[in-house]
Amino acid sequence: MNLKSRLAADWQTFKVGFKRPQIPVWGYLVILVLGAAAWLLPSYLIVTKTPSVNAFLFLKQELSPASFARDNYLLFDHEVPEWQGDKKGSLFLKRVGCLPGEEIRMTESLDFYCNEIYLGRALKEDSKGRKLEITSFRGVLPEGKYFMMGDILKSWDSRYFGPVDQADFRLAATPIF
Repeated sequence: MNLKSRLAADWQTFKVGFKRPQIPVWGYLVILVLGAAAWLLPSYLIVTKTPSVNAFLFLKQELSPASFARDNYLLFDHEVPEWQGDKKGSLFLKRVGCLPGEEIRMTESLDFYCNEIYLGRALKEDSKGRKLEITSFRGVLPEGKYFMMGDILKSWDSRYFGPVDQADFRLAATPIF
């Protein structure tokens, strides 16, 4: 038996032994729904890359005047320090900690307050021992400037990079999980 005949015989044996799995109609429906969700959900959801906020999945929303309220989450553009990698800038998702017209105060122990509401403590160095620059901003936030906060102590937020300009905000976000 030559090679061609042997391959043909092997192929016939393989075809006979291989049966395509039978998928019920509801299985096709599940595949269709999952495919549609995978295609549509990225346009409606934000998944955070860091643990700086308590939730990791957010529903995207267009900005509106109501978006700019204390404790709402907003997505904004901001430059990233060279030591963090990206020199072009990144998108950040943080919570509004202090609004225009409100006063930012920092104590000697590096505790930040907005109109006497405690926001959090700044750290002198990061988890790798690198010195952190703390914002020099103190006083009343000007119109169109917001003090943005993460939900954890080690969040890279306005305690370090200062107030964020309203023009830098891209979207509002509502936490889901």
